[in-house]
Amino acid sequence: MNLLEYVTNELELLLIIFSRMTGFFVISPVFSRRNFPTIAKIALSLLLALLIGPILGDVIEISSNLIPYYFLIIKEFFVGFVIGFCSFITFSSIYIAGQIIDRKIGFGLVNILDPQINVQVPMTGNFKY
Repeated sequence: MNLLEYVTNELELLLIIFSRMTGFFVISPVFSRRNFPTIAKIALSLLLALLIGPILGDVIEISSNLIPYYFLIIKEFFVGFVIGFCSFITFSSIYIAGQIIDRKIGFGLVNILDPQINVQVPMTGNFKY
């Protein structure tokens, strides 16, 4: 089976996986930076959906009605969003730990401007991040 046949036969499944990956890439700290292009996020989400789709082919039950299917897509987007938010919290805790370490060693007033997010970050937190 070639790729075009697979995409047309399993479009509903691919959209569900694509929505979860998109939700993850929207808020994930590594991919939500300004220097990571939106087209690359979409392409990476689509690529991951195409790679994960054959693995989950028989696992997910897809409703034939449109309303439950739309709610499933929205739910999967928010699940991906929550997973990305958990990774965001992890990276933010590294920043906070770096700020505490900076204050303890005397770099409390020394911050570095991060050009990606336009805020001042602690020197040690930026190093560990």
